[in-house]
Amino acid sequence: MSKSRRDAELRFRCSICWKGFKHPMSLTLHKDLHSGKTKCPVCLRSFSRSYDMRIHLSKIHKITLKLDAKLNIKNISGLK
Repeated sequence: MSKSRRDAELRFRCSICWKGFKHPMSLTLHKDLHSGKTKCPVCLRSFSRSYDMRIHLSKIHKITLKLDAKLNIKNISGLK
């Protein structure tokens, strides 16, 4: 598939970084990345979905969030 055809399929563009998406919901989820809504409490990396942040915490920082910790992430033991 040519680049121009791929670009045409990405009708929904982020007004901040110009990344393109096929579906409006994908753009909505992506915008959360720029808002800093979900940040890793360890390295402050931003994520568009809390699920992605939990996977990041687990794989990169070897931390597993418990249900009560989701409510107040700053009180997790071991975080600096």
